[in-house]
Amino acid sequence: MMPVDEWTWGHKPGGYNGVHTREGCLLWCTDRHHTLEGGGASKQSFSDFMNDEPPVSVPPEIRAHAAGRAG
Repeated sequence: MMPVDEWTWGHKPGGYNGVHTREGCLLWCTDRHHTLEGGGASKQSFSDFMNDEPPVSVPPEIRAHAAGRAG
C-alpha cells in the first residue's frame, strides 16, 4: 500500500483547499469550517493528473509534490 500524502493551501478563516492520496488517487477538496457553506471534492487518477490539468487551481510547489507522487 502506498503511503498517504496530504497538502493544503489557501488557509482562510472560512476554510482551505487541499489534496490527498488516501484512496490510491488524488482527491482534490475544499474544506469549509462552517458546515452550512458546504465543501466539495473531486477524484483524479495519477495518470489523468500527469496528462491533464488538476480540476482546481493549485500552487506550483504543491503541484510539483503531487507530480512526484504520480510519476
